[in-house]
Amino acid sequence: MHHIRSMTLADLDEVVVIEQQSQYAPWSRTLFVDGFKPRYENWVCCDDDRVVGFAVVQYLLDEATLLNLAVALAHRRKGLGQAMLLHLTEHLPDAVTTVLLEVRASNQAARSLYEHFGFNEYATRKGYYPAPGGRWEDAILMQYARI
Repeated sequence: MHHIRSMTLADLDEVVVIEQQSQYAPWSRTLFVDGFKPRYENWVCCDDDRVVGFAVVQYLLDEATLLNLAVALAHRRKGLGQAMLLHLTEHLPDAVTTVLLEVRASNQAARSLYEHFGFNEYATRKGYYPAPGGRWEDAILMQYARI
């Protein structure tokens, strides 16, 4: 059974492995450690006691920014990304009215998930993400307005 809980420093070995499986230019362990500061929330999705997904969110005034969300390869397409997004939206501080994120233009699976959840595209950052072969890929900026 899957459950979502706050991330701890003890989870970072598993989180970093998932990040390395998921990203062409993965976050370093140091970046994850930096997220254990005020204004950040970090969650892990667990299958029993094993971490199979994570999310990192930053809060600033009335906005939340979903900085990172990933699910282990063997656990994708099982609704865990959707479960973490639901957890995020259900646990927003009262002052938050908007959730922002950016996603690779080529990551159609993630874009579809976010759109299904009510996120709308509002801008593009040209050449934002490093890509194979020394290329750069656009980032699609998306927002979710809390009603």
